[in-house]
Amino acid sequence: MDQMVEAIKRAVSVHLPGCTVQSVNDRGVWERHIVEVTLDGGEVVFFKIQLTDWDMTGFEAKAVQIFQEHGLPTPRILAVDVSREILPHPWLSRTTRTILGCACLRWSP
Repeated sequence: MDQMVEAIKRAVSVHLPGCTVQSVNDRGVWERHIVEVTLDGGEVVFFKIQLTDWDMTGFEAKAVQIFQEHGLPTPRILAVDVSREILPHPWLSRTTRTILGCACLRWSP
């Protein structure tokens, strides 16, 4: 977990300049590894780290975009990184709002 925390701190510094990590809480694995991160301004964001070969990260980012285009409530995507340069897996960070109906969408790149 220490390596993951350090990688998340690097990701925050790269993708959210000016923000710092105050706390990190491991929320377990459900399709992806979910890590709750509290930033210095008190904002809580979630890192969703992909552990499988299925493109969950791209799927969620695309679903959020489609929902926003239709005026539906969505989380704010803060960063998407599939490079595996900071964390050894693709990941995204987002705010806490729920995506409605996400399981009903199909997306292929």
